[in-house]
Amino acid sequence: PGTDALWARHLEGQTGIGIIPIRDDSTCMWGAIDVDVYADLDIGRVAADIARHGFPLVPCRSKSGGLHLYLFCNTPVAAGQLQEKLRSIAARLGFGTAEIYPKQAVISGNRDLGSWLNMPYQNAPDTKRYGIRPNGDAMTAEEFLTAAEAAKQPAEWFSQSLPQSTDSPLPDG
Repeated sequence: PGTDALWARHLEGQTGIGIIPIRDDSTCMWGAIDVDVYADLDIGRVAADIARHGFPLVPCRSKSGGLHLYLFCNTPVAAGQLQEKLRSIAARLGFGTAEIYPKQAVISGNRDLGSWLNMPYQNAPDTKRYGIRPNGDAMTAEEFLTAAEAAKQPAEWFSQSLPQSTDSPLPDG
């Protein structure tokens, strides 16, 4: 479990934390698109694209230098439904082959844990894993928490279609 003491050690740089988004009941309170593109990755452009599309994602630099695009829920959402929404968003952003967390749609049995994702803000005072504002600048850990709270989506949002893109060369395609 992610205890306060464990998070404090993570923020201080003493240890890193990996959290599993899927819960024992196969629901999630968050998920992420793991963008493992390193060459020519323009983090500011991706953050601006997220804002332009109105996607409720909070982008963060990942441990490897890519991006984790977090989507937060205000109530538990079925993992499969969250995966589907994240795949749609990833495709719209041009990252259709990105890994999606949770990786599992269902937890089967008490030995099935799910796949974990490295958390941002490890060694917060000097981190390379930070949230990104729409202009490409780094967020403080406090700003990230505020952005995550503000971005939380209700369960109903996950069953709705994404708005049609206005910048598509084939808008009715």
